[in-house]
Amino acid sequence: MAGEIVYADLNIPPETPSSRTFHPSQQSYASQSPSWQKITLCIACIGNVILLAALVALVLQRQAEKDGGMTKCYTDLANFTSDLRSKLCNTIQENSPANSSCQVCPAYWHLHMSKCYWWHSNNSIKNWNDSRDDCAARDARLLIIQDKDMLNFITKITQEKHYSYWIGLSLSLPEKKWMWTTGSQMDRNITQEPNHDEGQYCGAIRNSKIISDICSVEFRWICQKDTVLI
Repeated sequence: MAGEIVYADLNIPPETPSSRTFHPSQQSYASQSPSWQKITLCIACIGNVILLAALVALVLQRQAEKDGGMTKCYTDLANFTSDLRSKLCNTIQENSPANSSCQVCPAYWHLHMSKCYWWHSNNSIKNWNDSRDDCAARDARLLIIQDKDMLNFITKITQEKHYSYWIGLSLSLPEKKWMWTTGSQMDRNITQEPNHDEGQYCGAIRNSKIISDICSVEFRWICQKDTVLI
């Protein structure tokens, strides 16, 4: 009859493991796949090890080049220092062994007992504060007389010129004590203190005596600094 729908039952037997079949090439690939993965992993590990070894070798090479450059710098510096000593130390300190260390002063400074001294040889004069600042600009300070040997050395300088020179001594108020710019008090065993004990007075040296005058007065001045050891 037209328009009728016919239903039919389909009986499909269930698939059993034995009914599944594989192509021989598929079985071979499936069985060999884990082996290829292991080989690939081993090759990758070996490549990483080689890369790491190359990186370490490069770092060691760069470090060796750097160390070699530093060694050359040290060698050049040692040669320069040795040459400088041969030209300066052996002429300044005649009794010094060859290539031994010695103490030197900048140009126009005078060496005496591990100290360098500088003073004006022209007619330039300044007040005490400006003299102190000038010494500071030279990486030095106004003269500090620490013992009689230094006093005798400075006396020889000032006696020849017959000028007054500012030194690093000033009257501290209200204590009324003569103090060096280092903060230490003047030692009376070395030389007699100046007469003034009041007012704005500063110390100077003239001939063999330490004198005092108003700090605003203009004198020559003497600077002092440590030597350079080479």
